[in-house]
Amino acid sequence: MIRLAEQLVLLASATLRATARARYREQWMADLRDADELDIRRSGIVLGAFSFAAAAVSRELLNTEMSTSRSWRQVGIAALVVAVPLLLGVVSNDLAGGFKVLLRDNFDVYQVLMNTPLNLVFPVLVVFLSCLRFYREIGHRYVSNTRVRVRVGSYVFAKFLLASGTSFVVFFLFAFVPFVVAFYLWPALGNPSVNPIVYSLTTSTALADSFERTTYSSLLEHGTMTYGVAYSAWVGFTASIYASLGIAALLVVKNRVFALAIPFLVYFGQTVIAAVIGYPQAGLVYSTFPFGLSQTSILAGAAPTLVLAALTGILCLVVLCRVQRIENLA
Repeated sequence: MIRLAEQLVLLASATLRATARARYREQWMADLRDADELDIRRSGIVLGAFSFAAAAVSRELLNTEMSTSRSWRQVGIAALVVAVPLLLGVVSNDLAGGFKVLLRDNFDVYQVLMNTPLNLVFPVLVVFLSCLRFYREIGHRYVSNTRVRVRVGSYVFAKFLLASGTSFVVFFLFAFVPFVVAFYLWPALGNPSVNPIVYSLTTSTALADSFERTTYSSLLEHGTMTYGVAYSAWVGFTASIYASLGIAALLVVKNRVFALAIPFLVYFGQTVIAAVIGYPQAGLVYSTFPFGLSQTSILAGAAPTLVLAALTGILCLVVLCRVQRIENLA
């Protein structure tokens, strides 16, 4: 039994970088030697060694993925994703001129900035930003060469983590930058297009009305920044779900183009079905971008996306558990 534990520890240490391998091998072997004296189970030492090795390899691979995936092209795409909806909202509605629309308050300004046609293809933007590199790697059989250097499970885990993390950050900004413009820059510019009097409201009554205007806007009662950060984090979280779904689809679906389309098909198809059966507020589009529908509770509005998050999480776990048998990684 002792001999088996030693062999397993040697195996765990062999997965580490050459510069750290000897150090941890010596430490773990010493722990095994003194286990009886210290009243420590050898199985615990072995499990700890493998857990540390897996985390170290995953961390190293993630750093490699981040360094190799960063490029001016990707930065440009991210900048466009953040800036284009903002420009569309301002230009198409002539907000700065104040001629096309008259709005009640700064929350209306935010709705105009956020409620663009790009919301309908939200998962396409997410997948385009976060999954295209993995799409190319699968097509070029890059993984078959990677297997000899790193654990394929670590490689796939790093892909999930990088795609979801990148999507969260970019699409947090996608929602937060327009929030800053609407609630902080717009007043500094004199609030063009904002005139609550046209709606028989005052500034204070318009603010009270905004609390009941759309799903999630009740968070404005706790302060504008609370709403801005919380809603932007929700959009970022939603983006990370579609990014993870895109990575998982590329792993299990043979046709890579169809795999990349799956997040959009789920997003748009479920929304259409919800509208057909008479519950448009239950659609995934409005769960992320509730502008244009009457207010529902935060839980009811978030429920469709939370269900999708749970299902996507299960799919990702299954993929990671069966990663050695996935044909697309052969």
